[in-house]
Amino acid sequence: HGNNLGSLVVLGDDGAGFYSERILHRRPYIHYIIDNDVGETPFSELVGALITGKPVRHVSSLVYRERGIIFRNPSRHFSLKEKNTIPDLNLIADSLPRYWENYISKFGHLHKGPVRPITINFARGCENAKKRCSYCSIKDLTVNTGNPPEFWKAVRLYHERYGINLFFEVDDSLTASPKYVNALMETMPSVLKTKINNREIQFMTYARISGLARKG
Repeated sequence: HGNNLGSLVVLGDDGAGFYSERILHRRPYIHYIIDNDVGETPFSELVGALITGKPVRHVSSLVYRERGIIFRNPSRHFSLKEKNTIPDLNLIADSLPRYWENYISKFGHLHKGPVRPITINFARGCENAKKRCSYCSIKDLTVNTGNPPEFWKAVRLYHERYGINLFFEVDDSLTASPKYVNALMETMPSVLKTKINNREIQFMTYARISGLARKG
């Protein structure tokens, strides 16, 4: 792994933000770390800077090495309601069948019928943020939710275009924001509600037991 053939190696998301300076200090073949749990915009800024030759010191949330010295740029808070986008799966369309096959080979026994899974992420954060679990590697556990209609737009688009029928919302804990869950239920399109009730479309997510047991 010491030879990356001249490529630039960028890390981000869970884990990397906790140990960004240590990673850069011990792993000289890693060049940049995006220290932000909502890293889409900083990553785009970094790519833009590298393409145009502009200094990376203006890239938000970036930790990097320059002349042997490690620098840390200020981080910003990015609202998912403003920044969440619906990825164009055409970019990976050729790989989707293999992705589905791999999932089915490992987890197919958990489902009664054939599934075509995909991961989506329109919410982040956890209600246990003030007393995080010992194994948690997420740096910012502040609740940050996207736009509910955009969530359903993604579900409908992926289902109709690619036949995807199992959506894994990889939110840190969906029970962290009851208001967001209620908004999802209120904005669910009737055409999808029928498919969900008939189990033509299924969902998986993460949740805390304490959140599920909470009244109201």
